[in-house]
Amino acid sequence: MCARRVWRGEDGLRTCAHCGYVNHNDIYSLGVRGWFCRIKHPHVSSASKRKRGPTIGRGLMKAGSYGKKIKIEVDPAIGRPKERVEYAKFSSQVGVVARDVLPVVRKWKEIDVQNALDPCIDHMQIHSDIVNMDKPGVRQCVIDRLKNSSRQQRYRLHVHYKKFGNVREAKRNKPTSVNDQQQWKIFCDHFSSPEFQH
Repeated sequence: MCARRVWRGEDGLRTCAHCGYVNHNDIYSLGVRGWFCRIKHPHVSSASKRKRGPTIGRGLMKAGSYGKKIKIEVDPAIGRPKERVEYAKFSSQVGVVARDVLPVVRKWKEIDVQNALDPCIDHMQIHSDIVNMDKPGVRQCVIDRLKNSSRQQRYRLHVHYKKFGNVREAKRNKPTSVNDQQQWKIFCDHFSSPEFQH
């Protein structure tokens, strides 16, 4: 429905201000607010709404550029920071690190702790200061958050894979989040395997 305000021309006919359509049968009154066009116009744009892009951790980078890190205290009992702002920054930082630093693997057991997780935790400490990282359970909370982000990333890859009719077509359409075409082919083979299907 166009639902645009209508004006009356010199000839007395009501005209849609949006599309210029003139036909008094297709225009209705809303009383005090005036006349409105009520037809569907084929040329009216139905462009999708602009979506929010991926997080880049701008708040943490901005704080780091002033020479101070945001202090984050993770509560091992609940597995995250208690404070709302700290939790938001922590989640954002985990997402950025999981996307940019952590390698995407088919199963979490394939992650090498020494070569994959330690650089991720070090990268998190660049922009934020997890003050109680030496306490028991805090490091495991951070690793659990990275594990959850990795699982979500695999799910998004699977959703992208399912958009295509067959494996061959899916292999040709690599998502932008995967850097290596060979890695995407490995995931496509994994998603099409009988073990994954069951």
